[in-house]
Amino acid sequence: MNDNRVASFVTALLVAPLVVVWCLGPAILGSALGVLVGWVGGLGSVEMIGAGFAAGFAVYGLLRWRRARVRRSSIRQHETALRD
Repeated sequence: MNDNRVASFVTALLVAPLVVVWCLGPAILGSALGVLVGWVGGLGSVEMIGAGFAAGFAVYGLLRWRRARVRRSSIRQHETALRD
């Protein structure tokens, strides 16, 4: 096989943004929504960026909380099934 370093580098450059969008997609959409709401509300550029960060962090935190809650409930169901 003829592996080329440039081909690996280009592949990494193309795949990395896709992975970021896949993993953080909801947070990115929440940030965009926060910026849009700030723009419609007539905020300045610094305030719009702050609103975007706040919305992104809120969505990311909500997703982590929800994922942890689902994980805890599945562990409880598994423990209950083992006791019975």
